[in-house]
Amino acid sequence: MNEKKTIRYSEAFKLNVVGEIEAGKFSGAYAAAKAYQIRGSETVAGWLRRYGRTDLMRQKVLITTM
Repeated sequence: MNEKKTIRYSEAFKLNVVGEIEAGKFSGAYAAAKAYQIRGSETVAGWLRRYGRTDLMRQKVLITTM
């Protein structure tokens, strides 16, 4: 059987990762997740949303012309 192991991160760890992104140690959620070997592409992005730091997330900009 291929059993998925659920990993739970402490609140302190989450805040530490978000703080390091704020401080500029990582360029964004993906870089932080890669550095800490956090699986799941949206895990760190979810933490940024939870702690109100969506300004640190990548933005999609749509430019349309006539």
